[in-house]
Amino acid sequence: MSSTHDGAGQLGRRDSDTDFWMIGLPTRLCLAFAVIACPAAADDGPALSPRDISFFEKKIRPVLVAQCYACHSSKAARVKKLRGGLWLDNREGVRKGGETGAAIVPGKPDESLLLKALNYDSLEMPPKGKLPGAVIADFREWIIRGAPDPRRGRAATISKIDIEVGRNHWAYRPLKKPPVPGHGGPVSSSAVDAFLLARLKTARLQQVAEADRHILIRRLSFDLIGLPPTPAQIETFVNDDSPEAYTRLVDRLLASPHFGERWGRHWLDVVRFAESITLRGFLFPEAWRYRDYVVKTFNDDRSLGRFVQEQVAGDLLPATSLPQRQQNLVATTFLALGNNNLEDQDKAKLRMDVVDEQLETISRAFLAQTIGCARCHDHKFDPIPTSDYYALAGILRNTKTLNHANVSKWIELPLPVIPARTAQIQEHNQAVAALKARIKTLQGTTNKKGLSPLPVAKLAGIVVDDLQAVTTGVWMKSQYTKSYVGTGYQHDKGEQKGEKTARFRPRIPRDGEYEVRFAYTPGGNRSPDVPVTVISANGRRTVTINQKLTPPLDGRFISLGRHRFLQGGSHEVVVTNSGTTGVVIIDAVQFLPAEVAGKKPVATKTPAGNPQRLRDLKQQLKVLQQRAPGQPKYMSVEEEKAIADTRIHVRGNVHNLGPVAPRGFLQVISLDYRPAFSSKQSGRRELGRWIAHHDNPLTARVLANRLWHWLFGAG
Repeated sequence: MSSTHDGAGQLGRRDSDTDFWMIGLPTRLCLAFAVIACPAAADDGPALSPRDISFFEKKIRPVLVAQCYACHSSKAARVKKLRGGLWLDNREGVRKGGETGAAIVPGKPDESLLLKALNYDSLEMPPKGKLPGAVIADFREWIIRGAPDPRRGRAATISKIDIEVGRNHWAYRPLKKPPVPGHGGPVSSSAVDAFLLARLKTARLQQVAEADRHILIRRLSFDLIGLPPTPAQIETFVNDDSPEAYTRLVDRLLASPHFGERWGRHWLDVVRFAESITLRGFLFPEAWRYRDYVVKTFNDDRSLGRFVQEQVAGDLLPATSLPQRQQNLVATTFLALGNNNLEDQDKAKLRMDVVDEQLETISRAFLAQTIGCARCHDHKFDPIPTSDYYALAGILRNTKTLNHANVSKWIELPLPVIPARTAQIQEHNQAVAALKARIKTLQGTTNKKGLSPLPVAKLAGIVVDDLQAVTTGVWMKSQYTKSYVGTGYQHDKGEQKGEKTARFRPRIPRDGEYEVRFAYTPGGNRSPDVPVTVISANGRRTVTINQKLTPPLDGRFISLGRHRFLQGGSHEVVVTNSGTTGVVIIDAVQFLPAEVAGKKPVATKTPAGNPQRLRDLKQQLKVLQQRAPGQPKYMSVEEEKAIADTRIHVRGNVHNLGPVAPRGFLQVISLDYRPAFSSKQSGRRELGRWIAHHDNPLTARVLANRLWHWLFGAG
């Protein structure tokens, strides 16, 4: 059994090359669109006027060919590049639509998804750039006319998954104990030997001679503990004439602590264990606890069922002792080890990417299934519909794995310790908190760099924050530099120069002269030449700002001069990254009436108090923290506060939601275990029980396949 695509899938291909349900194919095959086009001619449809035909051929077909056929045609399907199941190279395909529904509704342009996509109202098609308004108007006119289309051909149909047919595949059938075949081998041979001898006989092959004891002890030692036997151990085994010699050797090797180290490594490979991630080389300082847990589990010879449940839901399982509670909690590190892009600013997408990674790891490790292939569409090879993917994903989506920020962070929690030590830790934490509060009172609200985030409510005049600005292009939100106004600032990532703008439009309460101030966070990678244009009743005036330099007004703002604004007028401040180098920052814009323009835009700070007293308190804090009692931590997950089923994400897009998929398991596996999911827990406990259920046909088969692979090199 391969650790990448193994288990039932490997045996499935051997069992029948023509079996439709091929389990565990490589991801690149799973993700391919296996669509078969049917080019048979359709009926001619209603008669079209020469005017309609001319309009289509001159206005519509050329655009479809140039802009759409690359991803939505028979040719695209042949090279496995068809997107969304949508065919736009024939009349029936346009009428039928794709995965998101009918592309057009003849006569109803406002209900037609194709027109919405061209307008960038939902999907954005074509993705390389919006078409000119005149072209979009032609498509609207075409749909109003009834979408006359002289083309022929039928839209391809994609077969639906038949769960009942899938259940007939041998891998999903209940486990049965087959009769042991008769054999002509030694009486002491095991049942496994009997099956092997029968298979050899069928293939007309002879069994090789039994390995001598020198070879046998080396094989066993390397397989079970990963180390060669010592000369003394070899001599002892070779000279042991007892019929129990082999059994004693196996027992001795299984009792060695090196057994767990050797076999634990096999499992750590399966569950993608690492002590760091790709992003910035971040280290997982507590991952070692999970490694030790796995090693101990193998050495203690604990049951597979318990091993499964602890890793999926250890934090939700009862414990009768402190060591067992610690063990349960550390086991859930299994869910937190994913190599995710913590910098992804689309946190809804990142949350679902984490769920997908967890689900793919669980399904491959325990079930040898590539369930992740059903995130965007029904599985192309296995009997796993998209609804099953989101039924399982809903369980993990109710599990919190990251604390989100500009760079999200995995979760580390205090590991339970004995009551006496817990009391000591609590007492210490209370003393530290009290001392920090006294220091904060003395030093005011500023941080060590002198500036902290400034709430908009503390600013005079009219303030338009960056979140209220009308932007074009993609700006990235950030809170890295703390001198921002409001809840953060945005930057252009130093990319797509000339394609990004931000327009700050104030609501002027009365006519008058206002001083305009622009806020930004400075830095060494900032642009030295950012053009900021003020459009007022006086006309247009552009100021070039060097954002490498600290803003002159309280370290936050720079003045753009005084300008006259009229109530209800079309006034704005425009920032663009056109012609700039480096990173362009946008934060808040302040419009101050001339009579209060002399006031500073920040609140008055609390006096720092007695400097010597402040230094003394900081020194006390340092000493107190150095004497802190050790608080062990573990890497894990938590239950979300709000528990709910999740909705299907159309084509895997977290921003395009379909119907709700109630939490559940794979339909193709028939079990009597059908739990009701609580509104107070994620459902991980039920998931662990389902995987470990004695009637689950996949879990036991996968384990047997893995053991065979780890011993013999093929599964």
